[in-house]
Amino acid sequence: MSQNDDGSTANEGPSELEIPDGAAEASQSVDLIRAWVCDGALRVSLHADAVGDRVSDWGRLLSEIAEHIAKASALQGHMGEGEAEAAIRQTFSAAGVVTSGQMRTRTAEGKLRRTRH
Repeated sequence: MSQNDDGSTANEGPSELEIPDGAAEASQSVDLIRAWVCDGALRVSLHADAVGDRVSDWGRLLSEIAEHIAKASALQGHMGEGEAEAAIRQTFSAAGVVTSGQMRTRTAEGKLRRTRH
């Protein structure tokens, strides 16, 4: 955001991350998921048919994303990698994502707004 002459802020449009190294040069690459916070609400766009009926591949993707988040947290000095991984596991568990053999339920407080899947 930039500041206008009157002191208010102007939105310069969405801030996008760079395409990861190697993606542009790869013989095959696909954008799987994008997540944005827009005016405080989570917006998600998925390439839902990218893995077909192999839904467990999404679980592996989430697991690898959690590893990246933990490493980034450690590199930024926020907390240790193990501590960050534990915090992520605890959040998944508290949200009802990680339960053994039970269907997931959500409280009204835990609801996320979603878009195109």
